[in-house]
Amino acid sequence: MAATVARIITVIVGLAASFAGMFYLAGRIDWTQGWIFVVVLTVGQSLNGIYVLLKNPEVIAARRRPGEGTKAWDKVLLSLFGLAYVGIMVVGALDSGRYAWSSMPLWTCGVGAGLYALNLALASWAMGVNRHFEKTARIQSDRNHAVVEAGPYRYIRHPGYAGAAFGWSVAGPLLLGSWWAFVPAGVMVLVLAIRTALEDRMLRRELDGYAEYAARVRYQIVPGIW
Repeated sequence: MAATVARIITVIVGLAASFAGMFYLAGRIDWTQGWIFVVVLTVGQSLNGIYVLLKNPEVIAARRRPGEGTKAWDKVLLSLFGLAYVGIMVVGALDSGRYAWSSMPLWTCGVGAGLYALNLALASWAMGVNRHFEKTARIQSDRNHAVVEAGPYRYIRHPGYAGAAFGWSVAGPLLLGSWWAFVPAGVMVLVLAIRTALEDRMLRRELDGYAEYAARVRYQIVPGIW
C-alpha cells in the first residue's frame, strides 16, 4: 500500500509540474488547447491508475524504479524517450500557446483525445494482465519472469509500445494543436522502434519460452505489418 500511495503521489506531482511548465512556456493562461490537454491527460492517467490498481496492483510498485539488471542501452533509450516526450509539450506550448508558428483547427483536439483514449486502453489492458510490465528492459529473474500470452499479448508482442508509438505520438501534437510538435513525436517513435527491436532480441535470447511465443505471435507492434 505504501508503494502504491508513493507512486500515485509521484504521478500527481509529475503531472502538475509538467502542466505548470507548459503554461509558463505558453506565456498565457487562456490557452484552450493547453487546458484540453490538461483535462484529457488528468482524466486518462486517473482512469489508468484506478484500473491497474484494481487489476494488477503489483505493477504499480514494480514500476517505481529501474530493477536490477536493466540493460545499459535501455537506460540511454529511456532518457531519449523522456526528452522527446517532454519535447512534445515544450514545442507544443511554444508553437500553439505563444508564437503560433503553425495552427490547427480546434476539432483536431477531439481526434487527439480519441487516439489518446485508444492508446490508454491498449496500454492499460497490457498492464492489467502482465505482472512484468516494468519501466525498463531486463530479465526479471527476481520476479520469476515468464512469457505472458493473455489479453493483447495474444495478438502483438509489445502492446505497451504500440500504444505509445502510434497513439501518444500522434495524439499529443493534435491535443496541443501544434504541427511542429510532430518533430519530437517522430523522435519518440524512432526511439520506441529501436527499443522494441532490442528488447525483443533480448527476450528471444534470454527468456525461456519467448522464442516459441514469438513464432506463434508473429507481430511486435502492428498486426499484419510489423
